[in-house]
Amino acid sequence: AGPLLGVHDLREHGGTRFARLHSEILQWEGAYRDTDEEKWSIELADALEWKRLQRLRIRAAGLRLSDFWVCEDSLRVFSHVLLFHVTQPHTATYTVAAPSAGVPPPTLLVLGKPSNGEAEAGASAAAG
Repeated sequence: AGPLLGVHDLREHGGTRFARLHSEILQWEGAYRDTDEEKWSIELADALEWKRLQRLRIRAAGLRLSDFWVCEDSLRVFSHVLLFHVTQPHTATYTVAAPSAGVPPPTLLVLGKPSNGEAEAGASAAAG
């Protein structure tokens, strides 16, 4: 398996669904990357609360940013999408020595809190 990515936010704007992903390893070069002038608009940046121009200045200074937005269609580049429900905040870390041509595609890891019904069902199953 390739590197794990975390999901920080999910939003919808203008009928398109977006996910804000986080990776300490990968740099997103697809649609909606910070430098994608064609896809980004002021309206979209405001809707996603994305300070894109500030981020471009940070990149120009040579600093690395580890989060980025992708649209739902872009999620097809991931080999696996794993969904985990957790009851408290969780952090996952993945490190590699050096990327190479033989590295498998990344895996998208989604961590989220269960709804009250799921939490109660899980507690009942554990108690029973």
